[in-house]
Amino acid sequence: MIIYGMCSEGLASVELNSKYGFIDTGGNEVIEIKYDEVRNFSEGLAIVKINNIWIIINEKGNKIANINKEYDEIGSFSEGLAWVKLNDKSGFIDKNGNEIIKVKYDIAGTFLEGVTCVSLNEKCGVIDKNGKEVTEIKYDECWMNPEDKLILVSLNEKWGVIDKNGKEIIKLKYDRTSGNTGSEWYEPVFSEGLARVELNGKSGFIDRKGNEVVEIKYDSAYTFSEGVAKVKLNDKYGFIDINGNEVIELKYDYAYEFSEGLASVELNDKYGFIDINGNEVIELKYDYAYTFSEGLVAVKLDGEWFYLDREGNKKVL
Repeated sequence: MIIYGMCSEGLASVELNSKYGFIDTGGNEVIEIKYDEVRNFSEGLAIVKINNIWIIINEKGNKIANINKEYDEIGSFSEGLAWVKLNDKSGFIDKNGNEIIKVKYDIAGTFLEGVTCVSLNEKCGVIDKNGKEVTEIKYDECWMNPEDKLILVSLNEKWGVIDKNGKEIIKLKYDRTSGNTGSEWYEPVFSEGLARVELNGKSGFIDRKGNEVVEIKYDSAYTFSEGVAKVKLNDKYGFIDINGNEVIELKYDYAYEFSEGLASVELNDKYGFIDINGNEVIELKYDYAYTFSEGLVAVKLDGEWFYLDREGNKKVL
């Protein structure tokens, strides 16, 4: 038996002899292993395929509805709708198996906050759950940030941010904005009321009204946390507050973000810790140091890894 992925809503899909079913967290078979394909449970339902027919089942394995079209691909439910694909075009069905949004888009995402991004003829836009266009299908790129439910869009190589109603939150004039990491790791667009923006190779911060709160002058800038943000200028790191004041001098060769009131910093190949006021609270003598979690941090000294508490005392676990 092969178990596929993590449990979703308490059930995990499994394969045995080229057939699929579901087990619970105790390893008990709760839905018979008889299907040709399955999708993970979401919103209490799963989409499965048997005898070349897609059907919708509940957590007891009971059939809820048939899906009458022979779609090539089907996703899991999100806010009551699941994406489907037929002949390289995408649309959406509801929990009764009815096609609610016509299969016409080149790419379609999952719904979040009542909207999703779609692509058509190499342009992107936003639609609602009725298939109505919230924005014109005009952007070069479009995707929703799951952290704060804002939508990042680009046009003519400039990025901005809109909300779920299509209202422009950040003007499309920046080379990059926070929330746009280009990876599966997400950060919010706005953190502690400010968004990082990049223009002409420099970084700064704006507020929700688009006002430049922190001058766009830093080589790098990072998300605000615990009232401060890490910044880099001329190969040195320090920290600024939400008003743009440099509250910790830019003098370190590297610095991690603050965690539990302390930040790991590096100077002359040695690591230690400073507090939010820039005071050195753990001596910069370690070969390496991570960030604090639950009152402890892993550090390396003379080839040995061990833990320190917030007072710098060695701890044996």
